[in-house]
Amino acid sequence: MVFIMKIKDVTTITNVASVNKVKKSKPVERKNNRDKIEISREAKELSRAHSNLTPERIAEINRRMQEKFYDRDDVLDVVASRILKSSFLKDLLGGQSSADEVV
Repeated sequence: MVFIMKIKDVTTITNVASVNKVKKSKPVERKNNRDKIEISREAKELSRAHSNLTPERIAEINRRMQEKFYDRDDVLDVVASRILKSSFLKDLLGGQSSADEVV
């Protein structure tokens, strides 16, 4: 069996081709923006008064942050687990023992 197709108007084909053309957009200019946090003087004083962190321990934490130690999945799992078990979270949740109990 043979099919024969007749094309009556070529402009239809060119119109379809022009619809499929994609205009390129200008590249997005990316700035080297970083997250920023500002801690008030009062908060810093409170932190120092209630902290048991030594300057050596703080230096060790800063070094680990620069080395992206805390970005590892195994470390994130431990941190998340400790947060869920913490008294801070319990107080924050109004006496509940973990985030799983919040509905």
